[in-house]
Amino acid sequence: MVARTLRFMDRMGPVVWEGFTFDGGYTDRVTSGDGDLLTADGLWDLKVSRWPPNPTYTLQLLVYWRLGLHSTHPEYLRVRRLGLYNARSDTMWSVPVARIGADAVRAVERDVIGYADGL
Repeated sequence: MVARTLRFMDRMGPVVWEGFTFDGGYTDRVTSGDGDLLTADGLWDLKVSRWPPNPTYTLQLLVYWRLGLHSTHPEYLRVRRLGLYNARSDTMWSVPVARIGADAVRAVERDVIGYADGL
């Protein structure tokens, strides 16, 4: 699985940040957390589950992206896609952030993360 992950990173890289954080973006509801990989244009979470992505995984990615955009780190401004990589199955899933609806973003920012204005 390590070799698969390294090949994935070579294909999707360059990796610009591993173990990224959201300093300045945390709220009373989301007080901590860190992610796996940022590439030049993508935010990636690594999984090793036997099952395909589920709503919890995809919500986690959306929350990470929005926390990043509210953080003090300018690297998140370059994110153009969110993705999951499963080293167990050597499978990748991704979605361009442009395809994520404004209503979904607003609801997650307001109801999950706790930003007052929701965008």
